[in-house]
This record gives sequence, C-alpha cells and structure tokens, in this order.
Amino acid sequence: MVLIYANHNRLALGELSSFDLDFDAAEEKNFELTIDEALLSKNDWIFIPNTEIGGIIDSVIVNSSDNAVKYKGRNFRGILNDKIITVPEGQSYVSAQGDISAAINDLISEAGLSSEFYCLASDVDDVSTTVDYQFTPFCTLYDGIIELANSINFKLIFTFNASNKRVEITPALQENYTDFLTYTKNNSIDFDIEDNVAAVNHLILIGYKEDKRYRIDLYVNENAQIMPYSLTDNPIEDSDYILDSRNQQFFGIDEKAKVEITDNISPVENYKFIETQPSDWNSNYKEYYNQETKDNGDDTVDVSYNSVEPVPAYRQLISQPSDWAQNYSSYYEFKDGDYTGVSGVTTTHDDYAQVKKKPADWATSFGDYYYKESDGLSYYYAQISGISKNYYKKQIFKPTDWQTNWKSYYYVKKKKYTAIDTKKPPKWRKYKFYTQQTVTYAPNFWVKPVYVKTKSVTSESPPAFVTEKFYQKYDRPPTFLGCYKKVLDNFSAMIKSAIENAQILPSNKQEISIVDFEADIGDVVGGYEEKTGIELSAPVINIIYRIERGIQRSIEYVVGD
Repeated sequence: MVLIYANHNRLALGELSSFDLDFDAAEEKNFELTIDEALLSKNDWIFIPNTEIGGIIDSVIVNSSDNAVKYKGRNFRGILNDKIITVPEGQSYVSAQGDISAAINDLISEAGLSSEFYCLASDVDDVSTTVDYQFTPFCTLYDGIIELANSINFKLIFTFNASNKRVEITPALQENYTDFLTYTKNNSIDFDIEDNVAAVNHLILIGYKEDKRYRIDLYVNENAQIMPYSLTDNPIEDSDYILDSRNQQFFGIDEKAKVEITDNISPVENYKFIETQPSDWNSNYKEYYNQETKDNGDDTVDVSYNSVEPVPAYRQLISQPSDWAQNYSSYYEFKDGDYTGVSGVTTTHDDYAQVKKKPADWATSFGDYYYKESDGLSYYYAQISGISKNYYKKQIFKPTDWQTNWKSYYYVKKKKYTAIDTKKPPKWRKYKFYTQQTVTYAPNFWVKPVYVKTKSVTSESPPAFVTEKFYQKYDRPPTFLGCYKKVLDNFSAMIKSAIENAQILPSNKQEISIVDFEADIGDVVGGYEEKTGIELSAPVINIIYRIERGIQRSIEYVVGD
C-alpha cells in the first residue's frame, strides 16, 4: 500500500510505503500518521489515490526517544466538519432543492472549498436524485450534506482523485446487507448481542418551573427507536412538541414506564422568524427582535437578537403644551434641514456692591468699577470712564508725514495752540510746531459712590410659543420587514438529558466487527442469529482503518442509529 504526500496545493512530493496509520473516518474524522523521517509539514496533504484515506496535516509531533515522527490532522470529512452552513439575516433556515450534486456543490462553493472538493453526478439509474431539504440552522457542512443525502436514502462516498487533485464526493444509493449477513460463529463475523427485554419503553418526563408543571412522554418502538416527540424536525417552542400519547407503541403488560422528575427546569430561549406582520405590531413592536450576525473571519459566525428599535417622528404643535414653561427644551424646531431641541431665551443679571474705600488699583483699573446711574425710569450701573486731557509737545524732529498730514499738527497763535490750516505745508522749523497728545486718568474716587460687580447670573426662560413653529418628538413602529419572536422551549433540556443518560434504553444493542467485507458509511448491515432468534439491523456510522508498516491490518465497521 502506497501513501502519497503532497504540499498545500496537493502537488505530490513523494511516496511512502512503510508507515503506520490510524484513520477514523466519520466519528473523530481525523488521522494519526507515524513515519521514521520528518518529511511533512503543517498544511501538507496525504492520500491514497481513489480511496477515502487522506487529509490535511494540522500538527507535527517528534518523539526523540524512538526517532518517530507523528502527524495528526483532519480527514476529508473533518475538513468539511469545520465549515458552517450559515443562515442569512432575515431567514430562519437554509434549504436545498433540485439535484443533490448541484446542491452540494453550491454549499461547497459558499464554504470556499471548490478547489479542494467536488461532488460528482450520481450514476444511479431509475432513482430520483432530487432533494427538497431544510437544514438544521448553523449545522456543519459535513452534517448538512450527510443528512441531505440521507433524506433520499443516499450515502456519500469520498475518494481522492490524484489526476485533478481534488476530493470527489459521489452520491450513491444506500446498500442494505441485512439479507446477506447472518450472525453465525465463523471467522468472518464476531458479534456481541444483548436482548434487553426489561428496557424502559415509555419514559415520562416531568419538570417544574415556579408553580407550573411540564410533562412530555417519550416512547420506543419494537426496533429500539425513539418515536417522534415533536411536530417539526427542529422544535423551538413548547407548541412544537407532541404532548399526547399518539406514538405509544406498547400497552398493558408490554409497557415498561418510568418517571423522571426535574425541579427548576431552565427553558431554552429561541427566536422564531415571523414573515407576516403581527396584529399587535404597531403597539408592541418593541417585544419583537431583529437578528444580527457577525462574521468572525474564521468561518464562525456570532448570532445575536436585539429588540426592534422605534423610528423617531415629529408632529407639529398647533397649541401650546401645558408643560411648555417647564419642559420647552424637550420639544423641537426645524432648522437647517434638521430637528433640534428648543433653546430658551438667555438673560444675564449682574450683582453689584458699593466700594467704600478707595481701591489700591484705582489709578490703573478704574474701568473695572461702576457708578449707579438713572435714566429717570430705572437705575442701571455704568462703567466708569477716565478723564481725558490734551497736551502738546514741541517737535524736535520733522514728522515723516509732514508733507501730507501737516494739518494734524499745531503751532501757538495768540497764546493758543492752533491747528495748521494753510493750503500747503509750511516750512518746518524745530521747536515751532507741536504734536497733540491725550492723557486719561482716574476721576476723583470721592465724587460719587463707586460700585464693583460681584457676580453675573445667567438665566434661561422659555421662548414665546408660536403655533406650527414647534414640534413634539414621538416613537413610531418601523416598517415591517420580517422579525423574530422570543419563544421558550421547556422540554428540550429534559429530553436531551434523558437521551444522553440512556434513561430510555434500546431493546437490544450490538457490536459488530466485520472482516473481508466492504461497506460504506450509510449502508445498513445486520442479520439473524439462529441460536437466539434475535434479528438486528443498523447503519454503518463509522469506519476505522489501521495500517502498520504500510500493510492494512484491520477495518472496523461501527454500526448504530
């Protein structure tokens, strides 16, 4: 047996003829390869052409004590098991209709695996390959396509095509070998059968939450299968469950019942998609939810549900609200294409105190003080102005603007400073002309009472109400585009616990090891044991290959429901 190893692009790098391989096809969906040399790296591929044996390497383990190198990774099924069939926003599930191969290839393409996987057309004659299937929300790609095939009694055969370097998936009709195999003591079949006639076939589950009691009955048929306990494939609320005894199979002395009681059950919160607008949408839209999805960038998606948010709207006011004086700021006016909160009218009030002692900074800061004045109608505080006085200084240098601005200068005429008013500039002489300057100084502090501002108080009052100028904001329901309703499932946890803990027992159990026989995952095996008269059948759910030094030592078929 030759194993080919290849790089990440599945380009063959070499062959191995001496190797150990444990290959778990469908349960763990992984492999462990042991060789004597470090020939491979992470993300390299291995495969035996035209078989299901192969996969991608995820980890490398070196054992220095025996110089062996172990490579662990996912097989072809495991790679698909790491992809999720995501539910688009606004939908409650994903479905597939039409030819099974086209449906699988669409899912492979959406998962970004078209370069590595391809589903071939089925070559089954006279059998329909048309599917109409609804996937479990957010199931793995592997589980989805297996259940899709199972819905039309097909299995999926995985093989690696070395020519096109792709994993080929072939839909084929499930085989039933129950008439071919018989449980006998020979070298081809080993078996262990237990016929458990005392098993429970009617389990009564009772749970309590506060003061309310919940009950559901689980029944088993003669083939050790749990009868349907829900009205839908994926129950999400209490009304989806069968709460009567319509599926009871055993009665009277054949019935073996047991009661399991759970205190303080914890309901599962689910969200049910609603396509048609609820009758109470306008009044209770906040009790419904929108779905939000977040792509984490690693082929996983976070899904959350948030309450439906209202849409803000504004109605024009035609009369003054009763709370206008107190709450005018909670109303709006339309400005510059947008609604903004109403602003009040701002007024500022200043307080003053009389200064009875001349301040130390009076000479330089008299403008910071006030006189109390009156206009005959009311009093007000006026800022103190300084006293201004002109004086003149003799020019000892000719001004640079003399030729254009001579009329702004002065000379002495009859003992008075007089502005020059000649038609043209006179001849300038030193000490004859003057420049006028002004000096401002503080008034006499004691002339009249002086005040200083102690604080400024700003207050806001409501603006005058104007009809049809102002608006009131209110919430209105958004346009209905589909939504989710929160529902409670009080039964799923009890049912899951009962099944996982084997509180309903199958009527018999089987372990089968088959040698020199070939079957695929999904085929049904079983038969009749002559000594006890027990007749059993179950599908193959896993195949485990063990190869030592390049020689296949065993193939173990695991069967079950």
